[in-house]
Amino acid sequence: MPRFALPLGVAAYLLAAALPSFAAQPLLGWNSYKFGMLPAEARAVPGIVLGDYSARDLQDRDVGAMSAQQPVRMNGTAFSLDLIFEPPKSLSKINLANQVRTTQPACETRFIGMLSFLEKTYGGFAPINPQRPKKDDRDQLPSTVEWKSQAGLRYQLTTVPLANETGHVWAARKTDGKHSLDVSATWSAKDGDTGITCLINVDFNGK
Repeated sequence: MPRFALPLGVAAYLLAAALPSFAAQPLLGWNSYKFGMLPAEARAVPGIVLGDYSARDLQDRDVGAMSAQQPVRMNGTAFSLDLIFEPPKSLSKINLANQVRTTQPACETRFIGMLSFLEKTYGGFAPINPQRPKKDDRDQLPSTVEWKSQAGLRYQLTTVPLANETGHVWAARKTDGKHSLDVSATWSAKDGDTGITCLINVDFNGK
């Protein structure tokens, strides 16, 4: 048996000092893809094969894009990868998406798992929209926003009633100067439907 015990506060301080401190990774891009890269520089990144470069988007705007030919993996999940280049052909957005058919509770669980993983790398996220009190019963919108907290994670749930179904969007954002990182999950279904697509989006924004 020890002859004495350290006070609880002193023991906690010494334990914290002995552990490595967490430093959030800056939002400069994703993996080896950095904001500001030219298309040729992005293509030269090893490990991922990119398709042809498209100089204009579907709205015929001067916005270029390249997509990975095979899924990429993040936290054990397969994602599609799209790189977006805005004038003058500078990498400005990195979009990752994953789709799987599942239930609404399972979709939220997948969102929380991805949010937790990203927080360990980039630091704390927060709901995208600031919370505000409702003025009165007439202060209503077609959609409702609920601000949620679970296991230290903060995010929002937007519920959107549609004509024959209801949509649910869980979302959170990390901001780092002019850069930001959004993670969201979208699920919508008619009453009684269960095996519906859960779309997870992870969007790195350089502007």
